[in-house]
Amino acid sequence: MNRHFTILDWIVLATYFLGTTLFVYYHSGQHKQELPEIKQLVAGQRLMQQGVYPTYADKDQKVLTETYQTTLNEQADALSDQDIGDRVFPHFITKHLPPGLTGLLIAAVFAAAMSTVSTSLNSSATLLMSDYYRRFFRPAANDKQCMTALYVSTVLWGILGTGMALILVKLTDSALDIWWTLSGIFGGGMCGLFLLGMISRRAKNRAAITGVTLGVLTVLWMSLPKVIDYLSSQPEGSSLARAGVYLEQQTAAWLSPFHAFMVPVFGTLVILFVGLLLSRMTGQKANTKLPTS
Repeated sequence: MNRHFTILDWIVLATYFLGTTLFVYYHSGQHKQELPEIKQLVAGQRLMQQGVYPTYADKDQKVLTETYQTTLNEQADALSDQDIGDRVFPHFITKHLPPGLTGLLIAAVFAAAMSTVSTSLNSSATLLMSDYYRRFFRPAANDKQCMTALYVSTVLWGILGTGMALILVKLTDSALDIWWTLSGIFGGGMCGLFLLGMISRRAKNRAAITGVTLGVLTVLWMSLPKVIDYLSSQPEGSSLARAGVYLEQQTAAWLSPFHAFMVPVFGTLVILFVGLLLSRMTGQKANTKLPTS
């Protein structure tokens, strides 16, 4: 069967090829000696996430104190290749690419990020203005009032997104992992509800609400190990670490054994099958008659 590759397919293929090439690059020849340097950088970032910041015996020479250096070395030695995956590419850009190409690549990354962020802000602000402001607050709002609502909504979404980004820096070591996790948590329910509406004409509000409720509970159940892992990674003896230990002990018997990347699969299937089952049990049939004028 013939299949034409889309732009997204080529982007994914190039990304996989890039990751494989960097793995070979840093595990062969003299470049293998640079892995400890990357591990030191990752270990320092993890310590800062835990609230442990660098302490210097000599700030001018950037000489770290013996205690902090020992902790940093212990953290770096415990890291695996999987732990440093996201940091290899930035290290390669700053260390091995020529200055001109480095600037172009960074500019391209910023341009792609800005286009994505601007699109998200515009669509989110339009959503608030159309579905909430004009529907519940000012149905007869003129163009000037609508533009003001758009400006305010854009600022609010920007503040919310910036705050969420700062929080995620504290919560995760991998941008890709947190992206898949969050997209599964928020996207699984929407995908299941969308498929239910597309597949079944019998599904009514009751079936859809029940399916979404059980799907959300499934998503929360499968996301609980991630919450426990974060709490347990906090400094030993802190209130968050104790809360993680207590939560793990209380939920050990029914904790989800599945990986967090399976959240969208299970969440979608639960909503879809529960909605289909309830709609079939109620025996309601869709009204297929066309309206008469």
